[in-house]
Amino acid sequence: MSKDIQLTSRRPDFPKARSPLIEPEESPTIAVQLILKPRQAEALARLARRFNGAHASILTDTSDDGTERDLMIQAINRIGNALADAGVEPP
Repeated sequence: MSKDIQLTSRRPDFPKARSPLIEPEESPTIAVQLILKPRQAEALARLARRFNGAHASILTDTSDDGTERDLMIQAINRIGNALADAGVEPP
C-alpha cells in the first residue's frame, strides 16, 4: 500500500530563484494543496530541480522582456522548496 504525500507550503522564501521578486510582497497569495503518490512527488521534485531559464524561455511569451519566464522559474522553485519541506528529495 502506497503512502500519499500531502504538499502544502507557506514558505515565503525561495532562495534558488535566479531573479528578484517580481510581485510585491503585499500581493495576494494562492495556497495550492497537492496530494501525490511518492513516485509522483519524486518526479515533480526532479522536474523542479532540473527546470531552468532555458526551459522557461521556450514556454513563455518572448515579448514581455522575461517577466513571465522569471515568474515561472520562481513558481517552480517554490514547488521544489515545498517538496523539500515535505521531505521529498529527487532520487
